[in-house]
Amino acid sequence: NIRKRLPSQLERRMLALVRSANDSSSDISIYCTRAHGFLPKAPIKRDKVCETLAPLWVGRFPPSEFGETICFNSRSNEIKSVASEDVACTPYDIAQKLIDIESLFENNVHVTDIHMIHEEMHELKGDLLTMNSTISVMSIVGHINLILVAQAPETVVDRWHYVRDHANDVINLLQKNFRIPQNTYAIAIDDSKIQRKLMAKFFEFMSVPPEQVTIMGDGADEIKGFEDFVVGFVENHKNDYVFIIVDENLDVVDESSMHESISGSVCVENIRKRLPYELERRVLAVVRSANDSSSDISIYSTRAHGFLPKAPIRREKVNKTLAPLWLKRFPLSEFGDSV
Repeated sequence: NIRKRLPSQLERRMLALVRSANDSSSDISIYCTRAHGFLPKAPIKRDKVCETLAPLWVGRFPPSEFGETICFNSRSNEIKSVASEDVACTPYDIAQKLIDIESLFENNVHVTDIHMIHEEMHELKGDLLTMNSTISVMSIVGHINLILVAQAPETVVDRWHYVRDHANDVINLLQKNFRIPQNTYAIAIDDSKIQRKLMAKFFEFMSVPPEQVTIMGDGADEIKGFEDFVVGFVENHKNDYVFIIVDENLDVVDESSMHESISGSVCVENIRKRLPYELERRVLAVVRSANDSSSDISIYSTRAHGFLPKAPIRREKVNKTLAPLWLKRFPLSEFGDSV
C-alpha cells in the first residue's frame, strides 16, 4: 500500500523488506511481489550486517543509476548494525508476549476472532526462533503450527496451554541458569552507608569477586570524582564487562557545609557520552531510586540502560532481577561470552 501511494520518484529511493519466520519459497515469493526483498527472522551478527544488506541495497540502488549510494566497509563505524535487542528477542520479551496472548484467551478472542490469535501466534513463533538461547524450541514451534491450522476453539485452547507452559519452562530454565561472565567488574555509588552495604551484598549475590567490586559515595570527593573514575576504569578494562549501579539522588556536603544534590542518572549520561562506542557498548549502567513513577523511569532510561527499585533484593531474586537487563544489553547474538 505504501509503495502504491508514493510517486515513482520517491518510491524509487526506498528499500522496504519483509522480515518473517515463515520462509518457504511460496512465502518469500509473496513478500517479494509486495516489497523489495526478504530477511529471515534470525539474529544477525555485527560482522554479517554488510554481507546481508549489500546485495539487497545494490540490487535496489545500482551504482549505474544512483552513483555511489553507500560504502560497505566492515571496518568503518559509519554503518552500524541494527541494535541487537531490535533484531533478536530475549526470553523476557517472550514472557511478556505470553502474558499478552493469555489475556486474549481469557477474553475469548479465540472464539470471536481466531485470526487475531493466528497473528499473535505468527509473532510468537518468530520471537521464539530468534530468541537468544541454546535451548531447542522446535516442539513449541510445532504446536504453534498446529494452532495455526486448528479451527475448534477447544482444540486451540488445549494447544495454547502446551505452548504457554513449555515456553515458560524454557524461560524459567534460562533464568535459573543465568550467570554473568567472570570478567565482569561492578561499580556502585550511593551517599548512604547502609545502601552501600546493600550494594556490596547485591554484588556478592551476583557472584562478583570482592576484588572486582568498587563501592563509592563516601564523601564529596568520591561523588564529584565518580564520572572521571568510571571513564578511566572502563578505559583500563577494554575487554571486560562493567556493571554500574548509581543512586539517583547523591547528596553532597562540601567543606563549607553547603548542600548539593547530584543526579546519578546525569552522571551516567555524561559517562556514556565521554566513552567511545566500542567501550560504552560493554557497560551496563542502571539507576537505583525510590522515585519509580513511569515518568521518572522514562527519564532514567534515556540517560542510563535501565532501572532498579531501591529495595532490598534477596539472593534467590537476583537472577530474575538482573537477567532481563543483562540479556537485553548484551544479547548472545552479539556478545557470545556475555553469560
